Amino acid sequence: MAATSIRQALELALQHQQAGRLREAEFIYRKILAVQPNEPNSLQLLGLTLLAAGDAAGAIDFLKTAAEVDSRAAVRVNLGVALHTAKRYDEAIACLQGVAADSVDCAEAHYNLGKVYGDIGRLEEAIAAYQTAVRMKPALAEGWMNLANALRTANRLDAALEAATHAIELKRDSAEFHYNLGHIHKDLHGFEQAMRAYSRAAALNPDYAEPRRDASFLKLLLGHFAEGWREYEWRWKCKDAPLPSWHGALWPWQGHDLRGRRILLSTEQGYGDAIQFIRYVPMLVDRGAEVSVVCARPLHRLFSTMAGIRQILGPGDVIGQFDFHAMLLSLPHLLGTTLDTVPAKVPYLSAQQADMGRWAEKVRADDGVRKVGLVWAGNPGHTNDRLRSIPLELVKPLSAVPRVTFYSLQKGAAFAEVEEWGMTDFTAELNDFADTAAVIANLDLVIAVDTSVAHLAGALGKPVWILLSHVPDWRWLLNRDDSPWYPTARLFRQKTRADWSPVIAAVASALAER
Repeated sequence: MAATSIRQALELALQHQQAGRLREAEFIYRKILAVQPNEPNSLQLLGLTLLAAGDAAGAIDFLKTAAEVDSRAAVRVNLGVALHTAKRYDEAIACLQGVAADSVDCAEAHYNLGKVYGDIGRLEEAIAAYQTAVRMKPALAEGWMNLANALRTANRLDAALEAATHAIELKRDSAEFHYNLGHIHKDLHGFEQAMRAYSRAAALNPDYAEPRRDASFLKLLLGHFAEGWREYEWRWKCKDAPLPSWHGALWPWQGHDLRGRRILLSTEQGYGDAIQFIRYVPMLVDRGAEVSVVCARPLHRLFSTMAGIRQILGPGDVIGQFDFHAMLLSLPHLLGTTLDTVPAKVPYLSAQQADMGRWAEKVRADDGVRKVGLVWAGNPGHTNDRLRSIPLELVKPLSAVPRVTFYSLQKGAAFAEVEEWGMTDFTAELNDFADTAAVIANLDLVIAVDTSVAHLAGALGKPVWILLSHVPDWRWLLNRDDSPWYPTARLFRQKTRADWSPVIAAVASALAER
């Protein structure tokens, strides 16, 4: 193939690549390389084509060869990006650090280093890398926004707001930038500014569902239930929409007459959401429906105590014939729930009688000694866990309150911390939520961060003290120490972001007075 032919073929392949016709581009690049194996442009562009097609491993092979043939910084940065995409983090860091050392003005190397560090939790290094990138290239809008996001994660909100504002000045038409700005304003309790930012993001990209969904969270947090529930239906258009595999096979319920009809309810998202919103079953039964529920198996025995549920199914079970289906968290919208009409009768769940008797033998205390269940951490995979969970050493002052026996209800990664305190612990014997319910039924009080156990205690009608971050989840509203969802709940709120010490002090004082 002559040089002129190679150049023409490259131009055609690049046109296909830029138009998203990746297979056609790949075919031409491979054809060129079959004739001229070390043609540098084809090596690099084929690597980028494979990366765009989702083949990171294949991309790495060609980009490594490209970097050996052509050692320019841009080629090596692309290799670092491919290594990052393949989650070969150490290799990506080494590659990008090498580029940064060799090329004193390569902002892209530092920018991509920041992305790798952010993904593996090396937050301060990510911030430093982004700061270097925007110092080298002040017009790098994505660098400023990624810096803002990293600063937000590090609770440096004023600096995050400044960086995000700078990013938007450089790229005013970015819906994603305005969406991220909304998060920062929300964290700063600038709720009106947050709503404006979410609205601007949605206006710039009407198909961008995430800002509409997060605006619904904010409306619900502020108590605007009618509009909030309606907008919350945008969650189904988000990339992480929690639709079950059978969605679309059944007719969605939209308020139809339910007399003599069968309806299947599906839980969604976390266990706490399922426990909170299963309360709506009796309202559907009162409308004449025969109600079945599909949910995760750890909830089955617990939900069997819910009045009105005819059948409980698990993931993978055969779904039979139903007239309608509804997602559990759509029921407040479909049933018109307002702050004044929250179905708050408790208990609506209970422990199994046999389990209660078994645990009564284990959960004992002397007269006058209060039995208190404790949960200080949630699922570390939750997007907000860094703000809602509390390090155990900050909770330990509660152990000084006299005549209280603490029982750990803590499952998951934080479970291992129990040994540091020496509290009574039966969690290895808790196999599902019915077991946990039986333990709670034998306690006097539950103290928990915002997790499924807090919802379980509230649903059982047990006194529960819930420890909330500065910007809590929408369901806990603002500026109140009670909950319309759980009459037996008392809320203890952070006054300052990420500062749990005053919250624990308030809980200790209340526990001493109780």
